[in-house]
Amino acid sequence: MFTWSENEVGAISDLFFWKTDEGFSTIFRASDTIGKYYNLESTVAFVFFDNNGNEILKKQFSFRKTGQLSVDITDSFIGYRGVGTFCAFNVVAEKLTKNIAPINRCYVGYGFDGFYSMVHGNVPALITNPVLEKKSDKINMIIRPTISKRKRSYSYYLQLPNIPGEQLELVFTNPIHRRIKISIGGKIVVIAPFGCATIPVSQACGLIHITSDFIFPRPIVFRMSQRFFDVSHG
Repeated sequence: MFTWSENEVGAISDLFFWKTDEGFSTIFRASDTIGKYYNLESTVAFVFFDNNGNEILKKQFSFRKTGQLSVDITDSFIGYRGVGTFCAFNVVAEKLTKNIAPINRCYVGYGFDGFYSMVHGNVPALITNPVLEKKSDKINMIIRPTISKRKRSYSYYLQLPNIPGEQLELVFTNPIHRRIKISIGGKIVVIAPFGCATIPVSQACGLIHITSDFIFPRPIVFRMSQRFFDVSHG
């Protein structure tokens, strides 16, 4: 499934999902794993993409003295209301030469008015060996997938409780360098590299069958009703 080696030097990130439409905002939280385990100063480099996989924003943030980082991803931060993806890499001042590969699994929350449902990273999807230029603070990095782009027919099943009045949406991201297809109950979407798609589904049967030409079509599940809101992994 994975194309990177445990001996490979670099920083690893999920391909996270962000959402700023329909009244939502997104929050990202991370811990300074490089500082804690390797005693090196680091920042977090973000690259944001729209739903079609187009790069729209790059940002860099420093950790607090507590070793924590929290970033509010709102429509004013991202520049418009919509959905998309992003990755987050721990960056040190010098090129990594030691046999380390820090993984930013982190937590991302989705919600309204400061109340969030939190979910950890879905899969370590992308790797880079970032270099921070001290004179300009510019980050140079080439991002590549860690997951195989092998094209076959794959199935993924979700079993969820059937709750009357509940709305269910499945969110898929594409961390590889080719378009992928997702099919659920006759609904087919094609997702561009680094893009995403949301599929509303009916859970009347309690069992959802996902087919794809991508090896790991695991969605993020949005469950909404008048009484509650919850986000989880499929």
